Amino acid sequence: AVKRAMQEQMRAEAEAEAESESESKLEFAGAPGDLPRLQPADLNTDGIDPSGRDYWIHDCIIANDDDSIAVKPNKWSDVVGAEGSAPGCSENMLIENTVLHGFGASIGSVAPKPIEEDGSFFKSCVRNITFRNISMPRSGKGIYVKSNPYCDGDERRALLSDLTFEDMVITKPEWWAIWVGSDISTPHHTPHTTPHHTTP
Repeated sequence: AVKRAMQEQMRAEAEAEAESESESKLEFAGAPGDLPRLQPADLNTDGIDPSGRDYWIHDCIIANDDDSIAVKPNKWSDVVGAEGSAPGCSENMLIENTVLHGFGASIGSVAPKPIEEDGSFFKSCVRNITFRNISMPRSGKGIYVKSNPYCDGDERRALLSDLTFEDMVITKPEWWAIWVGSDISTPHHTPHTTPHHTTP
């Protein structure tokens, strides 16, 4: 009876190991098999931070310890946009067919700016951005939209619009699969939930 129990335990362990190996092959499909362990303390190691208009980022593998891709407001905000575009907007970007192993397919942060005399607030603007067919195996965060708000009641504004996340595969994130709200680094930030999983 003891021998039979030991055999059954060994068989169960072998089956669990085989299932884990199969799952690993599936979740890392398209990614290198030796993805590094995330190091959350290594901040400011962003992968790609596009700012401007008309970008196509595709067929990349990005492994880092901060935002893997972070679309930023147009740093050249005083430049008038081309015909049909808003001055200062980061817009019209497609990011697709890419593996991200870091801390987010991110927008922002998008900090509010003073409203212009003509009533516009396009000095802090991100719009018409698409992430499509993105694999995120064991990333720190998944979809990460950082509005970076201020809470002092002033007249600053920002615009985030037409953001599309399509066919996103986020597998076993260390923290949040989706975070939409204030930048975690802002002083007014208060998490609404506990992390999915943390790594000591």
